[in-house]
This record gives sequence, C-alpha cells and structure tokens, in this order.
Amino acid sequence: MEWAIYLLVVSVTLYACVLIFRLSKNRDERAMEEEIDRDFAEEFQCDSSGELTDKGMEDMLDWLDEQDDAERLEGLEEIRKPAVSPPPEN
Repeated sequence: MEWAIYLLVVSVTLYACVLIFRLSKNRDERAMEEEIDRDFAEEFQCDSSGELTDKGMEDMLDWLDEQDDAERLEGLEEIRKPAVSPPPEN
C-alpha cells in the first residue's frame, strides 16, 4: 500500500511539472508573438487593419534586399578566408 502512495505522489508531481511547463511555454510564446507584432508595426507602416501600406511594403522589400546582400557578403567572406590547416607532423 505504501508504494501506491509513493506512485500517486510521483504522478501528481510529474503532472504539476508538465502543467507548469506548458503554461510557461504558452505564456512565453504569446509574449514573443506580441513583441514581434509590435516590432513589425513600428518598423513598417501598416494601416488600421494591420495590412502593409505601399510605403510599408517598400520598406520591407528594402529590408529584405539588405538582408539578402548581407548574407551574400557573408558567404563571400567565408569563401575568401584561407583554410587553416594544422602544421605537418614529423
């Protein structure tokens, strides 16, 4: 009978841990989505319904072009770097 009590205590503890983890994860995800939405609205012009205006779309395309250029440059820098090899052993 004693093992049943221990099993019950462990089960309840595990359930509580999983519940707390899920609640915390959901709260963090919601906060992250809200922050992304706020940042997007601040960075790019949107109308009252949340759709991008022409200016906002233009700004977003410019930003995407800048990101693409930066990734290309980063790739070129990787190619230009000489490979470092260990010194030969005698």
